[in-house]
Amino acid sequence: WTLPANTGLASRIEAVAVDAGSPSLVYAATNRSIFVSTDGGVDWTASNNGIDLNASITGVAAHPSKPGTLFAIADQLYRSTDFGRSWTPLSISPTLIVMDPSNSGTLFAYISRGFATLLKSTDNGADWTTLATHLSVGSFAVDPVNPANLYATNSDGVLKSSDGGHTFTLELSGSAEQVAVDPRNPAVVYVTASFNSYRSADAGKTWSKFPMPPQGPAVLF
Repeated sequence: WTLPANTGLASRIEAVAVDAGSPSLVYAATNRSIFVSTDGGVDWTASNNGIDLNASITGVAAHPSKPGTLFAIADQLYRSTDFGRSWTPLSISPTLIVMDPSNSGTLFAYISRGFATLLKSTDNGADWTTLATHLSVGSFAVDPVNPANLYATNSDGVLKSSDGGHTFTLELSGSAEQVAVDPRNPAVVYVTASFNSYRSADAGKTWSKFPMPPQGPAVLF
């Protein structure tokens, strides 16, 4: 890795996303701004039209199949459909958001405050329905072929839902941090924990330890 000079990035980077239409089009969320790069991360420009900059920005995500469609997490959820040039506030304030790779308008959002609620939208974030409450979630992943299969991590371990997020069962015990599903083979699932990482080749039924960097990655994808 190299650190480009004079990037224009103003503070610590919280999240990075790559546009579905071009690997050179990259988005970064810092504590107080969303930045856009059109040259693969060499130069960056702030792009915050519509976002309340008094709130801390904690995430940005690019839609996996819709170029130019983005979501940013700050005081509430924001959506952009013009490559980050402008942002529209939506009705929820999630802790994290995950998009369904197989259904372009379907999103899942988790709100840690209050009743610890998992929500689903099928209209690109305009409306939301509750799937589950009192659910602790640290990270979240959707099966790219069968979106009824969802995976979540928390201090208990790895949870799986086979009914689209209405109910979850514990598949791997022990505190877990990050989860990711192989986009080419959705039966393969990866999980990181504090001191170990695990791989499942049968959609979460069985797990084996898997080599990862010594300290474990902060993000798994």
